[in-house]
Amino acid sequence: MASPTHTEWPKHTREPGVEEGEEREEREAKRVRLSEPPYHHTPPEGEPEVDSDFEPEHEHEHEHEQDDHPDPGSAPKREKKKRVRTDRDRERDRERRRERDRARRARQAAEREEAKAAEADAAAVEAQQVREDTEEGEYCVCNGANGEEGGTMVGCETCDNWFHPAFCSSRCAFAHARALLSNVEKKDVKALETALSAYPSPAPIVSIDRADDHSRAVLEGAQDAATLALLSSLQRQSADAERALAILARRQAMLAYAVGVWESLVPGVVEEPKKRSKNKKRDGEKDPRPCGFDLRLVWSDAEVAVWDGSEREATPPQEEEVDKEKETALERAARLGLCAVGRRCERHAGWQKTLAVQLEVEATQLTRRRDELAMLGERIERAGTTAVAARRARNEMHAALEAKAKTKT
Repeated sequence: MASPTHTEWPKHTREPGVEEGEEREEREAKRVRLSEPPYHHTPPEGEPEVDSDFEPEHEHEHEHEQDDHPDPGSAPKREKKKRVRTDRDRERDRERRRERDRARRARQAAEREEAKAAEADAAAVEAQQVREDTEEGEYCVCNGANGEEGGTMVGCETCDNWFHPAFCSSRCAFAHARALLSNVEKKDVKALETALSAYPSPAPIVSIDRADDHSRAVLEGAQDAATLALLSSLQRQSADAERALAILARRQAMLAYAVGVWESLVPGVVEEPKKRSKNKKRDGEKDPRPCGFDLRLVWSDAEVAVWDGSEREATPPQEEEVDKEKETALERAARLGLCAVGRRCERHAGWQKTLAVQLEVEATQLTRRRDELAMLGERIERAGTTAVAARRARNEMHAALEAKAKTKT
C-alpha cells in the first residue's frame, strides 16, 4: 500500500507546523477584554431588567461550532460583552422597591384620611339637621316656641335672639346703650341732649279743642311721676348695694380675725422622756396644727351685722381656770369653737385663700353695680331737668304764638 502524499489529520485539530499566530491573537484579545471595565446597562424605568448572564443555548452551540471550525483566513471575532449585575445594581433595585412601597402607603393613607373627612362631614351635616329639626321654633331661654299660646316675643338688639317678656332682661339693653354712647364723646353727648330736648315742637296747623283742658298737664304729670318712680327704684337699689358692701366689709374683717386666730394656734411641744431610743427623733413631738375654720364665717347677714369682733368660747369656762401656757392647739381650737380636725381637713381645705378670693370678687361686683346705678340716676335726673326746661320753653313759645295770632285777628 502506497503511502499518501498528504496526511489527513483528525478533525478539530491543527496541522503541526502551522504558524501559531492565530492563537497568540486570541490570547491577546482575551487579555484586552479582561482588562476593560464591565459594561453596565440600566434598563429604562418600567421595563424588566434583563440578566445578560442568561443566553439561549443555540447561541452557545453556534459559538462552539465556530470554535470547532476556525477559519484560518479570517480575523478572530470578539466575544459579546456581558452585563454583570453588581451589588450597586441590587441596592438600587431595592431602593426603587422601597420608594414604590412608600408611595403606595402614602397614597393609601391619603385615601383613608379623605374617607374619614367625608364621614365626619356627613356626620356634622346629619347632626345639624337633627339639631334644626329638634330646636325648630324654640327661641326663648325657657325653650318655648315662638308665639306659644299667643304670647308676644321681644327681640334683643344685642344678641339677636327672641325672648318672652317674662324672661327678657334689661342687661342687654343697658349694654347696648353703653356701647353706643362709648363711641360718642362727652361733649357731643351733652350737646346732643341739649339740642334734642330744647328743640321746639312745630307749630300746629290744625288746632284741636279737647274736652279736658288739663290733659296735657296730666300727661306731663304722669311722665314726671314715672321718672320719679324710676329714680326712687334706682336709689333703693343703690342703698341695697351700699348695705351689701358694708356687710361684705365686716365679713372680710371677720375672715382676717379668723386667719389671725388660726396662725396663733402654734403646735405645742411635748417634753422628751429621759430614756429614748437612738432611732427615734430627739426633738419634742409636735402636735399638728388643726384646721381652725371658724363657723362664724358662714353666718347670715343679720348675724354678721351684730358681730362686735370679740372672741367667743364654745364651752362655758370650768371652775378651774385653763392654763393657756400648757394648752395645746387642739384644746384651744375646741375651746374657741373652731374646727379641730387635723391639718388636712377635706371639708375646709384651703379656706383662708378660698374665702378671701370669693369676698374680693363679690366686693368688685357690688362696687361696679353701685357705680352703674349712681351713673344711671344722674343721667335720668339730668334728662328730667332738661325735659322740664324743654317743656317750659315749648309752653312759652306756644303762648307767644297764640298771643301773636290773637293780635292779628
